[in-house]
Amino acid sequence: MGATGVSGQTAVQVCRAFGASEVVAIGRAGAKLEGTRELGATETISLAEEVAETDFGPAGNMDVVLDYLWGYVAEAAIKGIVAKRQNPSKRLSWVEIGALGEDECAIQGSLLRKANIPLYGCGPGSWTFQELNEEIPKMLDAIVAVGLKAKYDERKLEDIDEWWPEVGGDRLVVKP
Repeated sequence: MGATGVSGQTAVQVCRAFGASEVVAIGRAGAKLEGTRELGATETISLAEEVAETDFGPAGNMDVVLDYLWGYVAEAAIKGIVAKRQNPSKRLSWVEIGALGEDECAIQGSLLRKANIPLYGCGPGSWTFQELNEEIPKMLDAIVAVGLKAKYDERKLEDIDEWWPEVGGDRLVVKP
């Protein structure tokens, strides 16, 4: 979830590089969301204006959710995905990576009892530095193997007065 940002687009590609047969990209931006198909997404889910009205059906049988949004979006997604799961006892690992939506998420306890959904945090504190050091080479190998594509807007610092007012939605890289 959050597949239209640079981190989400990277996650789509890395999931495929690590062998995911299906990747469902979830996000808001139409063209960017559709662009995740070129990066390896097999399905997309466009978040409705009222997130609770979104059809999360295509994600109903996923094994893992990488969540860059959290908050009210995660609340709606968990509810929608649980409702669509064919086998609720099949594990759905929910990995909270970011909180672009909100920092707090009120998940109904009944949803956690209806389905096998362990929640994980991903960030400093959720792994040891030893574990991180063991995983970094694998991640870098996967990134090289997939030929990671990332859209970014590169600008010169010395021209900041000219370009700052027009900065758009792509990741901004400022070079000296």
